[in-house]
Amino acid sequence: MDESSTATVAPDTSPPERPAGRPVSMKPAAIVLGLAVLVLLVFAGGATVFRATPAKPPSQTSVRVRGTSLRAVGARGALGPIISAGQPPNNVLNAVVVPAGARRVSAIDYSGNASQYDQAVVLSVGGPQAAVVDFYKTEMQRAGWHIESTGPADHQPGIEVLGQLAGDDGWFWELGTVVAPSTFGASGTGADRTRFTLRLIQEPDAD
Repeated sequence: MDESSTATVAPDTSPPERPAGRPVSMKPAAIVLGLAVLVLLVFAGGATVFRATPAKPPSQTSVRVRGTSLRAVGARGALGPIISAGQPPNNVLNAVVVPAGARRVSAIDYSGNASQYDQAVVLSVGGPQAAVVDFYKTEMQRAGWHIESTGPADHQPGIEVLGQLAGDDGWFWELGTVVAPSTFGASGTGADRTRFTLRLIQEPDAD
């Protein structure tokens, strides 16, 4: 018998070669990361649009208001009775001024049982109605209020200057300044004195 015909062939024990595959692409991961960054930028941009630049605290000294004989000072003292539990927010309070020398007459809470803030103070200052109206038209715009209207007040005598501002609390706020007609001294020889009302309203959610 031919010995070569009966020889046993040893099995091949070497590991099989890994089949060639496609290289792993990093593009899907890069796309997901890019979308995440885009979403963050959109939200950040939205917050920037909503939040107006916070008004700087008014100067501790009075400042002459262009076009009038009046000078402006911060309103925190005048608004004291209607400031409570963080409302109105600081940037709204910083955006309200009063004429130097104004005296508080009363404070009014219009909110009742409503959850939205709605309060006012009534003040009096020496000077004619026109000067006080011009004072608030100038100062509200300077402090960042978007002036919505200026004209006769509803259901009461006087001129109203109405403005809107985005608050740091996430709500929009309205400031309605109603300036009543001036009163005069005895026999018309005394100085004009004018009452005006500052009413701050936290606007309800549009939904």
